[in-house]
Amino acid sequence: MELNEKFRFILIAIFVITCNGFSEDQHGWPQFRGRNASGVSLQSKPPIKIDPSKKFLWKIEVPWSPSSMSFCSDSFFLCTFVEGNLETRCYSSSNGKLKWVRRVRPEELERYHRTDGSPAASTPATDGKRVVSYFGSFGVACYDMDGDELWTHELPVARSGGYGTGTSPIICGDRVVVSRDQNVGSSLLCLDLKSGRTLWQASRGVGI
Repeated sequence: MELNEKFRFILIAIFVITCNGFSEDQHGWPQFRGRNASGVSLQSKPPIKIDPSKKFLWKIEVPWSPSSMSFCSDSFFLCTFVEGNLETRCYSSSNGKLKWVRRVRPEELERYHRTDGSPAASTPATDGKRVVSYFGSFGVACYDMDGDELWTHELPVARSGGYGTGTSPIICGDRVVVSRDQNVGSSLLCLDLKSGRTLWQASRGVGI
């Protein structure tokens, strides 16, 4: 199946099996590359061999996007791009059922690679109470665990060449941090997790 097709199959069960070891971890796999962004968890015991034809509980079809998933309790989250909409999706990890989907539609899409990139490539972050998504074409959006919008923080369209944005937000305590790298004007942005207001923004002084 080609990457530029609208939909693809993903074996969610592989992800669920991998995350079974997070039962002692309050927030599961809450952001890109896990709790400390290292891709390592002390609790998990992932499968050594992964075979898509064996040992999966179920599989579902989801809109194509290179976004990774974050995981908390019985829910997992990912970002998708469908018919011009940037989506945050929540699925049940027990049966794959779509719990909710929330959409933003930007006035302008950032430039992105049509086969290997996506305007929805960033991984959502969760603290167990909220889910935060970042889109280079829109900014930051925050929802509660039922999918109700808590706030949005709109930003100018990211200018990062022709591949697209790949940065993912992280949640640290009561703050959301986004490394907003661009061709010009790269910065580190810190938002208040409860309100979405800017706490500070530091120039990185470089472009990508």
